[in-house]
Amino acid sequence: MRRLVLLAALLTPTLALATEPTAAAKPAPAVVPRGIDDLKLEQPWVRLPPGDGKVTGAFVKITNRSATPHAIVRASSPAASVVELHTHVKEGDLFKMRPVDRFELPPNATTELKPGSLHFMLMGLKEPLTADSKVTISFTLEDGSAATMQVPVRPFDGAAKH
Repeated sequence: MRRLVLLAALLTPTLALATEPTAAAKPAPAVVPRGIDDLKLEQPWVRLPPGDGKVTGAFVKITNRSATPHAIVRASSPAASVVELHTHVKEGDLFKMRPVDRFELPPNATTELKPGSLHFMLMGLKEPLTADSKVTISFTLEDGSAATMQVPVRPFDGAAKH
């Protein structure tokens, strides 16, 4: 019996040490990228394409309220087969749309996606859009954080309505 008590006394500290995590064994808390939290999205809209058009643009004002630069690197929508990041460039006397890899969002500044400039290009629309309907558009920043917007569809009269 005495041996059993001695054995229990010797094992108890060992068991306690084995079950207590040490500072080195505790995992560090994960840092989750949240650049998306720095952004303010205003006045989003999707251009109503003419007829049964399969291509349209989406526009929004994006304010980066932080001192950290961010960039949109991809976008998607269940309403379209493909969503590309686009800009307009002047070639000779013509302006042409071109895909870009990213939309830069400078610190403490507003970037406006608008007709004739930066925009989301929705291609391969799966169903005709109607005025006053909404389109879901998601975009992702370089840090992996993302946002989803419900964007109203409206006719384009040649000037962005705000």
